[in-house]
Amino acid sequence: MKKALIYIGLVLVMTLSFTFGVMRTSIVYKWFASDLAHDFIFMPLYKALDSYGCETHLDIMLGTVLMISFILSLIFITTCWAMISRLRHTNHH
Repeated sequence: MKKALIYIGLVLVMTLSFTFGVMRTSIVYKWFASDLAHDFIFMPLYKALDSYGCETHLDIMLGTVLMISFILSLIFITTCWAMISRLRHTNHH
C-alpha cells in the first residue's frame, strides 16, 4: 500500500511538471494556436463532449493536456521504477 501511494504521488507530481514543461515550449504553443490542432484534435472532442463556447473549449484543451501529461508521467515513472527495481534486485545477488 505504501509503495502504491508513493507511486501515485510521484505520477501526480510529474504530471504537473510535464504539463508546465510541455505548455512552455514554443512548438506546442504554436501548435495549439494553429487551425490544424483545432480542426484535427479539438473539434471532434468538442462535438463528442457537446461543447458550446470558449470557456468549455478551454476546459477541454486543458483536460487534454493534463491527460497527455499524466500518460507521459505514468510511462516515465513506470520506466524509472522498473529500472531502479532491476538495479536493486541485481545488486542483492
